[in-house]
Amino acid sequence: MAEAEIHTGPHSNVNTGYYFLREQEKMSEWDRLDRLHNGINNFLEGKLALVDIGEPLKFLDLGCGSGAWAVQAASMYPQACIIAADIKPLPDRPLPSNIHYQMLDLLNPIPLAQGIQEDTFDVIHMRLVLYHIPRNRIRNVLIFAASLLKPSGSLLIEDAGKWFDFQGPAMAFYHKVHIEMLIAKGLDPLIGEHLEEYLHDEADKFQNIQAKCVCLTLAADHERAGTAHDLRNFSDVMHNTLRGLVQSGISQDHAAAGITPQLQQTWLEESNDPNRWSSHNWWFVACQKVE
Repeated sequence: MAEAEIHTGPHSNVNTGYYFLREQEKMSEWDRLDRLHNGINNFLEGKLALVDIGEPLKFLDLGCGSGAWAVQAASMYPQACIIAADIKPLPDRPLPSNIHYQMLDLLNPIPLAQGIQEDTFDVIHMRLVLYHIPRNRIRNVLIFAASLLKPSGSLLIEDAGKWFDFQGPAMAFYHKVHIEMLIAKGLDPLIGEHLEEYLHDEADKFQNIQAKCVCLTLAADHERAGTAHDLRNFSDVMHNTLRGLVQSGISQDHAAAGITPQLQQTWLEESNDPNRWSSHNWWFVACQKVE
């Protein structure tokens, strides 16, 4: 479900970050990220964020993944310059002329890449990036983002929070194993719940912190997701994204942690059962750089 590839391959440690997409799944992952973006975009009613970002002239999408958010920004602000940064290139497809890709390893960003300078960006966006960053490096990434923003520039973060209310034993066990594996790798798999705390700890750099938690019900029965169309659509997209990730295979790390083909199949059966569901918090957090 990741938006940003911080370090390629299924094997990494607490100093490199972790991303479990295998190289041969890249195109299906681009498709999943595009669909996830479309679901979030629908929930945000076509806006780039829940907050007013004014009329920015320079954007940076850190850990841009498929580039879907950057493409939307470029289309909405044709006079702006959008830098889409990630450790791997964007998918090979037509892009607006005001998007510029820049290779960037967030854990080793110095020296600064071409086109990325301090105090130059009006808006910086990160989606599902900090989920893949070691806990002991999250503060460094936030400080790095602050250094690139203009005074009063906006930092927009979207990330995963807690999962709960599992109505299926395989779903609950799979989640338990996955979370324990990520914690053992030094990550914070509940980063969404802790974003405000991280930002408040950097009070000399960030101000006007705003956070919104959206509780999604992931179920085959669409009615369980709520009556609001945008929330139901967002929940459906997240549900299908998660199913796609589980269907894509079992990484060596997951296998070593106890995920078996039988458990994987049972999880998929439960997730397709209208009488089974789980809940998931998704966080939108915005703040500004201190002037």
